[in-house]
Amino acid sequence: MVSRRTLAVVGVAGALALGGCAAQTSTQEPSEEVTAEPWSFVSRPDLTPPIVTVTTSERGATLDRDGMYAFLGPKDLDQGSAMQGAAIVDGDGDPVWVANTGDDSAFDLRVQEYQGEPVLTYWVGQSGFHGRGEVIILDDTYTEIARVSTGEPIGAGNADMHETTITDDGTMLLLAYVTAPADLTEVGGPRNGYVLEGHVQEVDIATGEVLFEWASLDEVPV
Repeated sequence: MVSRRTLAVVGVAGALALGGCAAQTSTQEPSEEVTAEPWSFVSRPDLTPPIVTVTTSERGATLDRDGMYAFLGPKDLDQGSAMQGAAIVDGDGDPVWVANTGDDSAFDLRVQEYQGEPVLTYWVGQSGFHGRGEVIILDDTYTEIARVSTGEPIGAGNADMHETTITDDGTMLLLAYVTAPADLTEVGGPRNGYVLEGHVQEVDIATGEVLFEWASLDEVPV
């Protein structure tokens, strides 16, 4: 990961200068063709987030250049240069913080509150129709303080990327989709069929203990 400086409050700060990284950007005008041209950093060649061009909408709205950040989850769509991961950019499209997640996708990067303090949370894992992964929690110095995922009876590493909410009780609400056997004759399928069963879990962030479990097949007919 690389960040320009520590934020006093995550996601709320003024314009910052990129320190410790020599960056090269593009001066090309944006076109209708989507490209994945990356930044490159001498000190961190493993970080190649895509260059973000800030444009003006038809209404004349722009990203606030003085204090508003955009939270992104870039995906490498086989274009050969832009990395997968999580990123925060300022009003000029310049990176404030970047995390390379390698072969894993990143989703749902946002600010939440944990134990009375602002934190960054984002999901990492393998994604498709649904995801299998975990949620990373960073403090306001971008230091990882916890990783949270599902537990029994569905097993670890099955958290979906769509909902990762921290509660006031220091727990996290997670969704998961798990392949389960089911009789599908009522819907024209086989008796010994399979479905993706929806699960909801509430997990204690500090201990990883599952405090609540709900499974859709127990309550909702196929």
